[in-house]
Amino acid sequence: MSPFVPFTKARNLEYPAGSLISDVRKELNYTYQANEFGFFDKNPNKRVSGKLRILCIGDSFTHGIGAPQDSSWPKGLDMRLQQLGVEAEVINAGLQGSDPVYSMDFLENRLFNAYQPDIVLLAINTTDVYEVALRGGVERFVNDSTVRYRPAPWWEPMFELSHLVRGVVYSLGYNGYLLQNSDMRQVEEESINIIRSRLRDWVDGQNEDGRAVQLGLILHPLVGELKGAGQFFISNAFEPQGQKWFTIDMSDAFVMDGRLTPKSSDHYFWPIDQHHNSKGYWLFGELVANRLINRIPAADGSITARKTNL
Repeated sequence: MSPFVPFTKARNLEYPAGSLISDVRKELNYTYQANEFGFFDKNPNKRVSGKLRILCIGDSFTHGIGAPQDSSWPKGLDMRLQQLGVEAEVINAGLQGSDPVYSMDFLENRLFNAYQPDIVLLAINTTDVYEVALRGGVERFVNDSTVRYRPAPWWEPMFELSHLVRGVVYSLGYNGYLLQNSDMRQVEEESINIIRSRLRDWVDGQNEDGRAVQLGLILHPLVGELKGAGQFFISNAFEPQGQKWFTIDMSDAFVMDGRLTPKSSDHYFWPIDQHHNSKGYWLFGELVANRLINRIPAADGSITARKTNL
């Protein structure tokens, strides 16, 4: 199957407002209901005084593919923060098929003013880096209704249809992203720079507008990386830059926690689909909360008062 999408397509990844979406795969079958913004959580409501609002954005892992609508990692985060005594409202605005450039555009143009979060959490994994390589940066947004992605190789349609062509392409040193293996380090660096630039631009815009909002990057490994089949290179790719953002490295969090290991991974991921199951998402959300707690001011305004060894 080709990793490329049509060169020009509809701009938005959101689903029709109020629609019921069935996700049926070999291992799973779940139905989700979209809100008025086209993602699978609550509509905007009036802020409750003294209650923190956290907005989570990202791709299918944030959406919660592989689990019921009420079992995503943002739901696990919400539950764990309640257990830790934090008055917070967590909104899950993850979209299947999104990437960091799209997520930040969605945040900037549709979500931020509507939800007015105190903290934005953007989940990033390795596939996001390669999707940006295929789709490009902000130049992809042609207008309010159309995006134009980077063009596929001329032979991509044959790759899509023929096992023989795929075999030839792989033998010539290409991979499943139709990129030369020898070029991957450069491709990764270019994509990471595109993402970092987009993050900096958004934070700088918030600072110019005088908005006090924290941006956190949740860097999470895929199951193959946990098993040692791939390198989790993004763990060092988005080091905090001044006061622009903070990071939570889930690979480190899983290791420190000890429950999700290479041997136990099938208890937390679907073996074929390779998204988390409900148990995996709840652990993910719990560990995000345990690390995020150090970023949340206590009632007296201090952050150190909330430090925890959890």
